[in-house]
This record gives sequence, C-alpha cells and structure tokens, in this order.
Amino acid sequence: MNFRIPALVACLAGCSLSAPAHAKITFSFDYSLDTGFFTKNPAAKTALERAATVYSDRMLDQLTDITPGNGNTWNTVFSNPSTGASVMETDLTIPANVIKVYVGGANLGGALGQGGPGGFSGSGDDTFSSNLQFRGQLGAMNTPPTDFARWGGTISFDQGVSWNFDLNGPVSGKNDFLTVATHELAHVLGFGTSPSWRTFLTKNQSTQQYVGPFTGPKSQALYGGPVPLETPAPGGNAQHFNNNVMSTVAGVAQETLMDPDITTGTRKKVTLLDWAALDDIGWDLAKGGDATADGSIDFNDLVKLAQNYNVTDGQRRWSDGDFNYDGNVDFNDLVMLAQNYNTTGVQGAASLTLAAGESSASFAADWERAQAVAGVPEPSVLALGSVFFASAMLRRSRARRV
Repeated sequence: MNFRIPALVACLAGCSLSAPAHAKITFSFDYSLDTGFFTKNPAAKTALERAATVYSDRMLDQLTDITPGNGNTWNTVFSNPSTGASVMETDLTIPANVIKVYVGGANLGGALGQGGPGGFSGSGDDTFSSNLQFRGQLGAMNTPPTDFARWGGTISFDQGVSWNFDLNGPVSGKNDFLTVATHELAHVLGFGTSPSWRTFLTKNQSTQQYVGPFTGPKSQALYGGPVPLETPAPGGNAQHFNNNVMSTVAGVAQETLMDPDITTGTRKKVTLLDWAALDDIGWDLAKGGDATADGSIDFNDLVKLAQNYNVTDGQRRWSDGDFNYDGNVDFNDLVMLAQNYNTTGVQGAASLTLAAGESSASFAADWERAQAVAGVPEPSVLALGSVFFASAMLRRSRARRV
C-alpha cells in the first residue's frame, strides 16, 4: 500500500505581537535543526518542556507506534524550523504514545511562533499504514474525521524578539515564551490544522477556504453557540478563535489561548474553551481529579493531591492536583476530585462507578489516609471541613463541562 499525506498548513499567523490504565503521552523535542536559538537560551528548553506537560499530564489517548522494517517504509515531510525549507527524514521510529516535534529559532517577520503537524509518505502493510496515518485513533478514519493524531510536527520561534523564559510569570516588555510554546503545541495537536478541525468549519466554495464559526459540540455547549473564528488570510484557512473571544481559567475570565495574538508582557493559560475545542477534534481528556491520567479517579490521585495540598506557589501542575489550572492545589481542586471519586472515563463521557455507594464518611477516611501516606502530620481543621463538604458533592448530579 502506498500513500502520501502532505504536511498540514502550519500556524502561519502564529502568536503575533499555546477503565484500563493509560500510558502518558510524551513530547520528544528534537533540536538538531536549531541554529542556535535554544543553545543561546537554555531556559527556553525548560519552558518548552513545561508547556508540553500541560497536554501530556491530561491526554488519555493511546497512540500506536510507527516502526518501519520488513518492507514497511516512510518519510517525514515538514518545514525546517530554522530555515523554512522542506525536510524529509526516512524511516524514523516513533514509539507508542510519543509525539516528535522539531523545534528551532527563525526570523518570522512579525509572528512570535509558527507550528503545525507534519506530513508523510510511505508504503507498507495494512497495520503499518494505519499506524502511520491514524496512530490508533479510529475516528480519524471517519468521513468526516472526528479524531486526529500524527507522528509529530514542527515549531519555529522568532529569534529576533525579546523573550521571557521565566516560569514564575510574565515580565513587562517581554514576550511570554511559555504562552507561545503552549499555543504552538496546540497547533501540532491539530487545533486549527487538522482534518477533524475542518469538520466543524464551513468551506467557502468561491475561495476554497475553510472559515468559521467553529461548531464543535463541546465548544458550542460551553460558549453558548458557534464560536467566532478569525478571518483567514488569502489562500489559508481559519486556524484561531477570533480576537477577544473570552473563556475562563479557574473561574476567572481570560481571552482564549488560541486566539491569534497576545499582549507583550502578559501570560495566557489554556482556557475551558481551548480544552473544549481539543476535545472536539478528538483528544481524550482526563476528568478533574485524575492526577495520574490513567483514566481512573481513585486513592492514588487523592495521594497526589494530598502531597501538594495548600501549596499556593502558582507553579502546580495537573499531575500535582491542580485541576482548575490556577497554579495552586487547594479546596477547589479537592472538590473536583471528590465529584469524580471512584469513577473511570474521560472528560465529557459517561462514567463507570468503581465502587457504588461511596459515602462521605469513607471519602473523608480516604482523605485522612492519603494525607498520612503523603507525610502530612495532622489533617488541619480546614482540610477536614473541606473533605466533608467535597464528599457531599458526590451526591449531587454531575453536570459535566470540559
């Protein structure tokens, strides 16, 4: 079987002046084509890895490996992140649950970043061909497609602007690298760049462009209707939410990460609407409380939260128990875990209850035990009060939002 899939259109606008046990998806960053940006700015690597954890901490998809040999062969097709020239690599081995991303610095002429998934060509048996094209995501085979996964892609960062690489927060007068990296990784994952994204757009027959609004069901339910998208440049497709489309992070209003720009000196996080769109294009997301991202909310997740409970340094991650993305682990995160305790499944899907009739008292007992395992000497009065309130949430109807 022979097949060829060209590289999908990258984020040309960039960010102008983001059940069974599951193995974590990981990003493998390749710096071999970089011409000095990451060498001169080693803190950029740390920030890029932190951006990757925003997604790898929560995505539950199982990606098949791409292993050439025995008559199976393939080539990558992607743009050199430093020069823009077309690159072809032959017969790379991509392990299961790994997304490979080539990164580098370039002169982008106004965009802070450009990113997107790579293309490929190849030939081989049916299993190899399916793994290469779809990586085990059955919805990617549908017409129209409802899922997406690739071997990886490429991201370029503008090497001629002033960057802030500090993870602690934005810096006045500098462009926030963590925000831009998180934004561009979403494009590699198919936001604005995948066939399943275009499933929810409209094709303008006169221009042959895909235009908004975005009509993904999770996004519409959250936004209250079709989500406005940018007006695409001539010859391109809409790849971003429109400017000033708002959503929330930890209940606080914020412009979406995936609109086309960011104000210098500010930082943006992934909003609920950004997550909803990633869900719509096919990514399976862990529910609030699933710190281990294994598809089950159980005692192991309670221990992870207990280990970080009341740490309010603004640097906590999903895997630490920060389920609302405010950078802290607190009562709000405990409530989210309690709402889903002893269930399995992904965000927005029907849950399977592991232990029917879980009571407030037993949840409270597990919370005390988790604190002991985590090495917390004595549960505080506030913490115990939080447990009983959060446990009561288990008895409420569970209306799900992404």
